[in-house]
Amino acid sequence: MMEEDREVRLCSVNNSLDAQCIVDLMKENGIASYKKSGIMEIYGGSSIENDIYVSETNYDRAMQIVKEYHMLEGNKEDAEDVQRNIGESMPKGVMYMLIMVILLIFMAAALAFLCRNA
Repeated sequence: MMEEDREVRLCSVNNSLDAQCIVDLMKENGIASYKKSGIMEIYGGSSIENDIYVSETNYDRAMQIVKEYHMLEGNKEDAEDVQRNIGESMPKGVMYMLIMVILLIFMAAALAFLCRNA
């Protein structure tokens, strides 16, 4: 019986549009992929971190396609960031903690503004 190919994270990008572009690029090249977004996409419609996953057997080919795409677009730094980002993503717990701190600061500022004008 053949063992299933496991899925691995190809890269992580900062917004849903870039993530969808990479998923579409993989599809155009015959590579199955999907994006997995953080919690902010559920609540706010956008996400800080979008991970793209491919099968382990397609990983090398997919990475080469992403690098070439970024080079063609003139984004050498982005291509280097994609390479650096592999395996070096911020832990999910830390990311969620930062999001919560930002939301709390925003809510405190809004409350202070409302109390001052009441």
